[in-house]
Amino acid sequence: MKVPNTPTVSVVIPTFNREQCLVDFLHSLARQNYLNYEIIIVDQSENISDAKRDLIKLFANKLKYYHIEERGRSLAKNYGIQFSSGDIIIFCDDDIIVPENFISTHVETLADPFIAAASCRLVEQNDPDIAINKPLRTTSYGQLVNKPYSTVSGYVTSLNGGNMSFKRVVLNQVGYFEEYFEGTSMVEEPDIAYRIIQSGHKIYFNASITVYHYPQYNGNIAEMKDKRATWFYYYFFNLSVFYLKYGRVLNMLLVFFYCIALSIKHVIKYSLNIKDYKKMISGFFNGFKRGMQIKKLNESYKYHTPTRYEKKSYKPLIL
Repeated sequence: MKVPNTPTVSVVIPTFNREQCLVDFLHSLARQNYLNYEIIIVDQSENISDAKRDLIKLFANKLKYYHIEERGRSLAKNYGIQFSSGDIIIFCDDDIIVPENFISTHVETLADPFIAAASCRLVEQNDPDIAINKPLRTTSYGQLVNKPYSTVSGYVTSLNGGNMSFKRVVLNQVGYFEEYFEGTSMVEEPDIAYRIIQSGHKIYFNASITVYHYPQYNGNIAEMKDKRATWFYYYFFNLSVFYLKYGRVLNMLLVFFYCIALSIKHVIKYSLNIKDYKKMISGFFNGFKRGMQIKKLNESYKYHTPTRYEKKSYKPLIL
């Protein structure tokens, strides 16, 4: 699908030590019915294998590959924005498989002048086919509602990181991804969604197509299972940063009690010890300190924190 004046699209794929799923995803991208797009791979892996080089050669006419030294999910996405040229930028996890009308559906959704960002339906094994109103949102006390398997399309107040698209002009207005989030960068989607809505734009969840997600051993879910206390430390840290950087102090009391209750629940359910409990809760307080620092930085910026790193330490792959 390529007609005059169609938007150019950049598909940005951050990746880290996950070669095979990246290969499978790229093959699904190769079958797209929308042709006016480029692929940007931002790789934070330790090494570039020969197999990866061969893969990049296979998609050389559409693909740009960059290896970066710093680690961080939000950081990788911001590099991707810098390297991209599209009118629309779609961010994708490297462990998904998309239908042939994936890109065209994102483009059609963002054709609405009031919609600035979108996510499409995403399912994992055993997810139900049920209708959920507002499947992507954040509660006043910090709970992240992320049910992208909903079969109902509509306006939402958050995004799903597995696949989410933005109009570049809006990203330039509201700012890029928050690089001060730590760990798995939980809360980066509600954060950027909050800025988009505050700027007067809308976010849409499109359930007309289905994207399939195959979580990997080193992904977010595995991190929570294997290092539960650490995962919740960063979750609570990022929640504090999110609410304080925008001066949403009235929410902080609710967030605090939510963190306490959730920590107790997981300590009991998974037989964690008091050291784990203290570590989880310390994330809230350390995030509070960082959030206050960031709030001061934000006084000169209407919507966003200036990015933490200069984007210089990247290496385009030379084949």
